[in-house]
Amino acid sequence: MADELIRNLTDEPVPTGSMRLAIDDTSYTEAHSVTVDNLFADEITARETADDEIASSVGLNTDYSYKPIETSQYIKSSDFVSAGVTASVNGACELLDAAIYAMNNKLFLEIFYNFTTAQLLAINTTPITIYASVPGYFVNCHDVIGKHNFDTSAFTGLILANESLDFKVNNIKIASLPFALLSATQDTIYKGKVEENVILTPNFGIVATSDIDYYNGGGTVRARLLIELLPDDLQGLTPTNCCNTPIYGTFSNADLVADKLTITHNLGTTMILGVAITDNNSDVVTYQFVLGDGAGNNEDTKITIDFTGVTVTGTWQYYFIAFQVS
Repeated sequence: MADELIRNLTDEPVPTGSMRLAIDDTSYTEAHSVTVDNLFADEITARETADDEIASSVGLNTDYSYKPIETSQYIKSSDFVSAGVTASVNGACELLDAAIYAMNNKLFLEIFYNFTTAQLLAINTTPITIYASVPGYFVNCHDVIGKHNFDTSAFTGLILANESLDFKVNNIKIASLPFALLSATQDTIYKGKVEENVILTPNFGIVATSDIDYYNGGGTVRARLLIELLPDDLQGLTPTNCCNTPIYGTFSNADLVADKLTITHNLGTTMILGVAITDNNSDVVTYQFVLGDGAGNNEDTKITIDFTGVTVTGTWQYYFIAFQVS
């Protein structure tokens, strides 16, 4: 047996740490042995230390299991339970991916409009479309804020009349700024009211109006609305290919033809999500636009903005988003 070759010995399929291995060294006068535990002790300690450092740096529990972030928005313990997803790194990626996808498929827009004195003095007689309709979508308003830039005198109204500056879709009020904003005798900013329990109708834009034409005022009002565009089937966007393409450029009065600016985008879409114009004083105004060249042609490749009554001085900029789905 002493001369038995190692390869001919009985195989031990489940070695344990207490088992011994024969070792030799030139300094030995006889063979020594070492346990499996002692042989790998230093390597095990180093590996466990490294594992602990990795676990700590990525926020795992001491047993290396995933540790949900209870102060987070999307990957708390309750989020995993609600989604039926295992609390793990892969599970967290799954929840975050779903949240990002959902956010990317929400179309939130800020709509700005500068009301001139003349427009406010005729706001009932001549309502103003501040945002054009997007076919197949309806407007859900989340917030409205207005600033009265006071000049000379405040606006006045009629006693007992509804004097608020209203924002309507298909003649239904979705938001309003109070008359107190217009009657202020100094520069004033107001957070307005968003209506609840109202019918939301697709394929209509936002119109600003009031039950009266205001009187006497000399100032202007800048309004900002935060809106969400939602598809009329409320199914959300599930395109196979989708992108929001920003379109921007500059123009001057020389680019206008019969007071109209035609912009060619060549994106093959009629979903244009608002047009913002920056004048030479860096003021931003949302303008009404029509699809196409103004004569009903090329509606998926061009838009036309009417500047009738507007003086374009110097270089102005335009910006809009074209939404493509396939």
